[in-house]
Amino acid sequence: MKSILRKVAVGSFVACALVLASAQAARADIIVFNPAVGPLIAGAYTWTYTADLTVGETANSTGLSPNGLLTTTGGTGVMSSAYQDYFTIYDFLGYQTGTIFAPTGWSTNVQTVGPTPADIIPTDGSTVNLVFAWTGGLLSGSPLALGNFGAQSTFNITSIDGNYSSSATDASGGTTDDKHASVNVPISAVPEPGSMLLLGTGLFGLAGAVRRRLKK
Repeated sequence: MKSILRKVAVGSFVACALVLASAQAARADIIVFNPAVGPLIAGAYTWTYTADLTVGETANSTGLSPNGLLTTTGGTGVMSSAYQDYFTIYDFLGYQTGTIFAPTGWSTNVQTVGPTPADIIPTDGSTVNLVFAWTGGLLSGSPLALGNFGAQSTFNITSIDGNYSSSATDASGGTTDDKHASVNVPISAVPEPGSMLLLGTGLFGLAGAVRRRLKK
């Protein structure tokens, strides 16, 4: 009985995995990958991201530049001719002015908000975002490596809680495929081991005090 249940469970897992894989293949985007962080040079670290245009997608530059905008109109499944395809890396802490870079054919901009696809709600903040918009000819993903993007930061500690959004054009219908996913970004510090030990000791002490109070 256990072996039968195990086979059913494994079969269900495989089936779900295949469904998810086919869904991912059907709906692709510009994918941004975690950066390589270079050594400290002249007081800053170079963060280099790579990006891919996935199968079935194009990068379209016929619309307006999204730079300076809070959101771009559209959203997944809407005709994407209004704005250039782009991606935004949010909350790049410690940014060094004038250091943002991208391959030929991409415009760059640094701003505290957006641009963000219309189906994502942006939030204001004091930390800048890095914006890269495609300005060259039509690109097709099969897939296609887009090159190296990034900027310099005074920090080299990575936060796994960073995010990016991207907008690409579906090659089969000219509609927008938007994506929002996680990517590493700089943070200023992490708790030191000694601080974590003190925090843990304090929590244990608090738990003991609560137990003693409950026993009275």
